Amino acid sequence: MVTMERLKTKAAWMPNRKTGIVGITCLALIALSSGCAYFQSKPTSSPYSYQSGQSPTEQSTSSSSVQPAAYYEDDGPEGSWFELSDLDPFNAPKTIKKVVNGSPSRQKAITLYEQADGTFRQAIEARNRGENAKSMFLQAADTFDKAALRWPNSALEQDAQFMAGESLFFADNYTRANRRFEQLIKTYPNTRHLDTVGVRRFAIAKYWMDAHRVRPDGLFSYNFFDAKRPKRDADGEAIRIFDKLRLDDPTGRLADDATVAAGTAYFEKGKFIDSSEFFEDLIRTFPSSEFQFTAHLLALKSKLESYQGKAYDAGPLDSAEELLKRIRKQFPQEANDPKNREYLQRAYAEIRYRKAERELNYAKYYDRRGEYRAARFYYNTLAQDYSDTPFGQQANERLARIQAKPSTPPQRFGWLLALFPVDEDVKPLFQGDAPTFFR
Repeated sequence: MVTMERLKTKAAWMPNRKTGIVGITCLALIALSSGCAYFQSKPTSSPYSYQSGQSPTEQSTSSSSVQPAAYYEDDGPEGSWFELSDLDPFNAPKTIKKVVNGSPSRQKAITLYEQADGTFRQAIEARNRGENAKSMFLQAADTFDKAALRWPNSALEQDAQFMAGESLFFADNYTRANRRFEQLIKTYPNTRHLDTVGVRRFAIAKYWMDAHRVRPDGLFSYNFFDAKRPKRDADGEAIRIFDKLRLDDPTGRLADDATVAAGTAYFEKGKFIDSSEFFEDLIRTFPSSEFQFTAHLLALKSKLESYQGKAYDAGPLDSAEELLKRIRKQFPQEANDPKNREYLQRAYAEIRYRKAERELNYAKYYDRRGEYRAARFYYNTLAQDYSDTPFGQQANERLARIQAKPSTPPQRFGWLLALFPVDEDVKPLFQGDAPTFFR
């Protein structure tokens, strides 16, 4: 069985490129366990109970992995069974399930939920004994789905959707689990399960990213059988989840992790403009994040990698220079670390070299056209501001040769210009002061 890494602390992401900085730093204190055991403390039961007349707190077991809600809904109006959205062709599967399962029934929903809860408990116990419990987890997920449909717009629906995702997660069916979690957030954006759902989705996205590194998807490959991976484009789906994580829960504890993970993934794919956008977003949005120095460093690298050359925009160079200044000012300790200092020195030298190269390109352009005043301006800039580059000496030598040259080239076709009439001076629209529009 394919193993899944277990997260104990946050990640410290770095790109793995021969020409780049150092390779990706793995998640700190990672341990491997069999199957889908992603967390050190595994749930031993479904954390919610909907026995009539008793609160979830009273019914929850002491071994629950998630704290249950501190309230319980009394009998009241049941949710609307058939809604206008059910007519949408894209919701056809859900509509069919509603018709098959029947109209809303609070008591039936509670019965189904408790049935699913029992199956989930048995699956956990079987799993702890080392038995294959996937079929039981899948059965629990289907029953939780039925419970959610029988009591819409309720706390039970919210918990049932969450537990359906949990069951699929522990059944190693990550694609369906992520779909359930996303549906839960779409239906209940402020769900009390948001933290746990974020951790689960982060785990799924990281698993897909790691799986893609081991076995990349081909251009026309399609996954028919492996429930642990998406149908296609595993790394693209992982990046999508990372991006959604930070948007669904921007103040969550994994929002900055997801941002730097998405930026790193784009960096590895060679999409440096997208990569720098994610790192700069982290710098602006999460000023207290532990990844601030890493984000600055990788944004700097992304900017340098995205620079196209002397004939193109100098924006990436200017941004890289600004990032370099900020790194030295805000992170003096990290900048002086030997493993970072060497790269920062090389980055500084590269920025200086590329900027000087652009100045020389402008100077040569005007030099070829005989516009020596403009050429001397750029050569002087090179000689004074970039004397530490190889182009400084070249500029001094060329300045000595064109010092006596005229500022502008002679007009070689003056006789041709004389054949064309000269426009008369345009008379002003008003004599004296212009009239006032408002009196």
